[in-house]
Amino acid sequence: MPEFRFDVWATGLAALVLGLALLTPLVDRGPRALRVATVIFAGLMVLNGVAHITGTIAGRTVATVRFERPMPGSWSSPLLIGAAVFFMVRARNRDGVTA
Repeated sequence: MPEFRFDVWATGLAALVLGLALLTPLVDRGPRALRVATVIFAGLMVLNGVAHITGTIAGRTVATVRFERPMPGSWSSPLLIGAAVFFMVRARNRDGVTA
């Protein structure tokens, strides 16, 4: 994994979140391929949230990386998982599939 300074990482993350938020209206009325991409991305976010929660419970990610306190990102993981599931359901409903 590449290492980034915190300010570079936070700026990049904020730009990505803003960019994705600006694409939200397109997901509602856009092509099916965009909704499929939304579901795939949301699935990755569910996995990311679960990984942060699991890492906190286990107290480590790999044998050499241990946490004395909750893993960074663990407190926001339930919100991330909830939002991702919401977007998956919404994208599926736009295709005429009822959840």
